[in-house]
Amino acid sequence: MQAGNIRYFETENISEVAWWNPWDCQSPGNTWINSPGHSNQIELNAEKRLVFLSTGRSELNILDVSQADQPQQIGTYGSPADNYFTWGASIHEDRVYLSYISSLFPFFSIWAGVRMLEWDAVTGTTGTTEPFIDRLYPNPFQESFLLEMDIKQQGLLKIDILDIHGKLVAEWINVEVIAGEQSFRWQGELPPGCYFIRLTTGSGSVVRKVVFGV
Repeated sequence: MQAGNIRYFETENISEVAWWNPWDCQSPGNTWINSPGHSNQIELNAEKRLVFLSTGRSELNILDVSQADQPQQIGTYGSPADNYFTWGASIHEDRVYLSYISSLFPFFSIWAGVRMLEWDAVTGTTGTTEPFIDRLYPNPFQESFLLEMDIKQQGLLKIDILDIHGKLVAEWINVEVIAGEQSFRWQGELPPGCYFIRLTTGSGSVVRKVVFGV
């Protein structure tokens, strides 16, 4: 049925073709709050017949839907164990853009921001355009937290701590580092509250939020 420029589809013309639910999250004890994954946003690449799903705690899943009744997972990004939750997903050419959310309730998620990924139709995601991949935990923290980083290239690494208003609280790290895995532990004095950790290399800068004593 069509009215003006708007098309309406009768519900009796809609039928299920396939069901893809690897997390069994339709059960009452496994809802979107505590499930290892669930779908928030869907993007279709019609040319490649690929569906990109922002999947909460599982971050990103890529499905091949060239056979509509037999969807096949061909790529993933992220881990249910890292406490990074995606909300939105968008694709443009060979880039996937994921938006993340930070939350303490009703679920625990430790980072809010946008991550940009490269992908191809065979291997799924192939890398990130960020200057480094990092993990900060525990968050919230009481006495100290650990920052782990996988740095993409050698150079100067600068890490600053800012308050909730963006004012510099501490110049934490300012060292020359080599490419690869690095880790740093913060054990300084801070009043309870929310802070931003600004990480800067020659390739770019990102900001992470951390909560102390809350």
